[in-house]
This record gives sequence, structure tokens and C-alpha cells, in this order.
Amino acid sequence: MSYLETLKMKKLGFLFAFIVVFFSVGFSQPVSRAIRTPEYRDLQKRLCKGWNTWYNHSFTSHVLLPEGFSINLCVARPGLWETGFLREMYKGSKSLPRPEEVRPGLRSDDGSYTSVEVKFKDEVLEIQSAVDGDDQLILVTPVKPGKNQLIVEAGLPWDREGLIGVQATE
Repeated sequence: MSYLETLKMKKLGFLFAFIVVFFSVGFSQPVSRAIRTPEYRDLQKRLCKGWNTWYNHSFTSHVLLPEGFSINLCVARPGLWETGFLREMYKGSKSLPRPEEVRPGLRSDDGSYTSVEVKFKDEVLEIQSAVDGDDQLILVTPVKPGKNQLIVEAGLPWDREGLIGVQATE
């Protein structure tokens, strides 16, 4: 390589390094997640209430906010509790495969209606939820019946403290 070609290569290398540094430093902005304005708190109070699928770890968990009470739909294969119990259902990926296949369906913006189809161990379930006032309605329809059992559990997600029970009213 001649002296001029080497000089051109060095200039191009310097220009490339300058562009990379400029765009990575010149346009990066610090991200702050601690939003503490009164408007943001009011927005959270207004939006984070009622029944919805608020829990990110499962398409089949329905949570009432701000109380934090959840209804979780689980599927189990009798006799195979260690390998055949599915508590959290979400979409996997090629790099993170899951034992279930989840196909989200129709959904309203406010979560008052949701639908999802779940395939687990050769069984297909269609799960629909709707809100009627303060009531959460959940319909589970076996599209392709199998030997699995549906388990409905109550919970308090996000390590919240509290008690779950029934109290008689007069």
C-alpha cells in the first residue's frame, strides 16, 4: 500500500471513530424513572384501578387494583405435579422456549374484555374475561379437551401483604 492510501485509510478510520463517539455521547440522554410530579401520581391513581391483567408474568392472572387481589388460572396434569403444573402463562421465544403456547386474542383498551388461547400438553383452552361493574367474569372453554385440570387460585402479587378470605355480611 502506498503512503497516500495509508493516509486515506487513517483519515477514514479517524472519521469513523469520531462519528461513533459523537453519536454515542452527543445524543445520549440520562433516563430518569423517578417521576414524582403530582400530575403523574394523579394519573396513576386514575388508571391503576379495577380488574385487568396487570400482572406481567401471566396472561391468565386477573388483578384488582388498588387492592392487589388476584385470580390466577393454572393448569395441571394429574399425577404430574412437578412437570405438569403451569402457574404462569406467557409467550416464550426461540431463545426462551416455554411448555405452553400462548396466543393473545381480542382485548379492550381498559382491560374490561380480554381473550387468550393457551395450548398446554395437547389441550387448547380459550380464556375470556369481562368486567361487569365490580365483578370479574372469567369463561374458560376447552377448545381441544384433554386430561388437564383447571386450578383457580387467589393471591396477592408483588409480595404485597394482606389476607384473603370470606366474611359474612348481614
